[in-house]
Amino acid sequence: MPSRRQLQGKKELYATLNKIMAALKALAYAETRKLQRQIPPQLAIVERMRAAIAKLQQHSNADTPLNKLIIVLGTERGFCGDINRRLLDATTEIIRTAPCGVILVGDRLYRHAHADFEVLAQVTGPSVAEDVESVTDELVALLSQHSEHYPLTEAEILYYREQDGHPCRFPLFPKRNHGDGAAAIAPMMYRPAPELLLELIPMYLFASLQSCLKDALLGENRKRLSHLEYATRHLQERMNALTLQTNMLRQEEIIEDIEALLFVVAD
Repeated sequence: MPSRRQLQGKKELYATLNKIMAALKALAYAETRKLQRQIPPQLAIVERMRAAIAKLQQHSNADTPLNKLIIVLGTERGFCGDINRRLLDATTEIIRTAPCGVILVGDRLYRHAHADFEVLAQVTGPSVAEDVESVTDELVALLSQHSEHYPLTEAEILYYREQDGHPCRFPLFPKRNHGDGAAAIAPMMYRPAPELLLELIPMYLFASLQSCLKDALLGENRKRLSHLEYATRHLQERMNALTLQTNMLRQEEIIEDIEALLFVVAD
């Protein structure tokens, strides 16, 4: 049976861990609130640009590219459950059906990556919302570098969406649609569609990647909050059990002291 001093040492250790987890929870909560404010207006802009690109693509004469590229948005920090494992499993499944180039975002994701597929490039992911812009710049540079072999229009993004509860896959650019109806009517333009597309694509790419990175970071932080909440509750239960055990030991010590005193008085 552990001594009262050992129990006290454990209690102090748990108290320190509790403080660390409280700080992590506060950071995750602050990030969640910040991202919840930033995402809706950015998403509205991306949707408008996406609709414009979809219209312009219908009236361009670009050839259909073949090589696919998938960008997997994992996590940079821990305490977020099995997000990275599920993303890697989903990536393996995608590659099994259609081979493609893979870019992994997030050091934790890269550390867990197995040899089931070849990684084209690895990028350090964002830890907080302020990191998103620099990660976007790096991804845009990588996409431009590999665009000859992996065309932008065939790139897809895979990340964990908290509202869906599983990894989701999205095409980075809208798919070309040559259907009938209003979508087939050429928009009124004073400039050729390919020229407008060339100007719009870099802006759309930057906005779209930022939007996805922030959404992935939001899902990660919500998952982290949930895990930390469970961990702190479990830790608190352990601390309560230790307190009870310590009190019982102390009670036994007091009883032994009283018995020893009574024995001396009786003598």
